[in-house]
Amino acid sequence: MGRSKIVRTAEQRRAAQKKKPGRKPKPRKRGGARPGAGAKPHSPDPNTQGKVEALALAGIDREIIARVVGMAPETLRKHYVPQLEKGPAMALATVARNLFKQASKDDFRAVDAAKYYLSRRGGEAWKDKQAFEHSGPNGGPIETTTKKQKDAALRAALRADG
Repeated sequence: MGRSKIVRTAEQRRAAQKKKPGRKPKPRKRGGARPGAGAKPHSPDPNTQGKVEALALAGIDREIIARVVGMAPETLRKHYVPQLEKGPAMALATVARNLFKQASKDDFRAVDAAKYYLSRRGGEAWKDKQAFEHSGPNGGPIETTTKKQKDAALRAALRADG
């Protein structure tokens, strides 16, 4: 009969290597245990940078941008920060510039659309602010009554009539 192989886990192999004097464990290469295995490090190229910037300029969500250019969302956030920040800023600047041009003319057809876009994407400076103040009769405090108070007042009125 043949000898049976002893199956060891990676942890057991490392422990056995450490016990042997004069033998150092081999340093692991990037990309997995086997040469060439695993994902290679990502390096941004101008073509992908342009796509990311154009999609961010259009206001597309970062998760969708990652799917379109074919990478993980973490990779997108790690390597394309300038493009992801520049795109929405350029879109906002373009809309604000066009709003100014339209407001400077007599034609106001696109002003409502530009105002809507800026109120949603432009931050607090572009939001319509409305203040509401609630008060009671003649500007006094608001008077509140509970159901018990109303019932007691009704009973008192009925007794007085009765």
